Amino acid sequence: MKWSLPLGRVLGIRIGVHATFVLILLWFGWAGYQYGGVTAGLWALALVLLLFTCVVLHELGHSVVALKFGIEVHSITLLPIGGVAAMKAIPEEPHKELLIAVAGPMVNVMIVSILAGVTGGWPAWDQMPMLPGTPRELLHHILLANIVLVVFNMIPAFPMDGGRVLRSLLAIVIPYGKATAWAAGIGQFLAVGFVGVGFWFRMPILMIIAVFVFLGAENENRMVRIKRRLRDVRVRDIMMTEFATVHPGETIRSCLDHYYRRKQEDFPVVADGRLIGLLPRRIWQETLHKTGEDVRVGDVMLTRFISLHPETELSSSFQDLWMMKQAAFPVLEHGELCGLITPEDVARHVHMFRPGRPRPPRTGSDTRRSARITVDLG
Repeated sequence: MKWSLPLGRVLGIRIGVHATFVLILLWFGWAGYQYGGVTAGLWALALVLLLFTCVVLHELGHSVVALKFGIEVHSITLLPIGGVAAMKAIPEEPHKELLIAVAGPMVNVMIVSILAGVTGGWPAWDQMPMLPGTPRELLHHILLANIVLVVFNMIPAFPMDGGRVLRSLLAIVIPYGKATAWAAGIGQFLAVGFVGVGFWFRMPILMIIAVFVFLGAENENRMVRIKRRLRDVRVRDIMMTEFATVHPGETIRSCLDHYYRRKQEDFPVVADGRLIGLLPRRIWQETLHKTGEDVRVGDVMLTRFISLHPETELSSSFQDLWMMKQAAFPVLEHGELCGLITPEDVARHVHMFRPGRPRPPRTGSDTRRSARITVDLG
């Protein structure tokens, strides 16, 4: 994720923290200092760090179960609003999604049970100080925070875990697409209710959460619709087969000429019939404006990029085409460049070929291949 700072790896999963998380630490530290001086500020920082440690454990709960099902987990990123586990895909089998969804809240339940045993019981809400001042009070704050995490995450609305639990239960009796639409609709209905309650009781934080829930439900429903429209659609079906390539010895002027003649923006770099790099529009246009058109292609081309196979199913890899922030993806077959595909090509296909409309004719075999190839030529 952009602006993410790495903290390390657990079970091969990259753990990172978003740069804006520093603002949360500064805000809590300052609030604690204003409340009770340096000591209170340090207790506030300890509270935030322990709370987000619980969030990481929550996301690891999801990730461990996902790994058991053979689902790749790219990373866990801490955000000011919580944590995000970036998985390769969410399984459409109801029992798998259900187990992955409940694993996170169950971790928080375990934390609550352990802390209740360590501290000797349950704290009273009305007797809790604003900020902890002793280790026992700190543990009580973390205990109550984990209870809140469980309740909040089990709200039956996307993108919370409760929304995925609801969808998995609905998907047992109705198709997955309809289950997603129903779960998203229920979540958005609740979000509208949150806005009303937040407005009536003057709780702006609840209204912000409502917006977050409403947009999260819409995004989940849209992503599932896109995935289902791309089912059985392969890279070969929509890739460009007529495109210009550039040689590493050519200058940026060549890219500009091809842009005017062909309206092509991104260029594979080929030498002796072999793909050796990629030159997206962002790089060659930036070079053109800053340095001029006489810069060699080989001096600014990318040598690390993602390449796809023509038999790759887009339903399994379309998220990568957006997540990787790569302008174009070369298509390789038997090591040879045979096509070029962009996220815009996929978006046009989704828009044009909706359910019930005829799809483009297939070509070649129906052999399934791996979802992607990482090319490192540097």
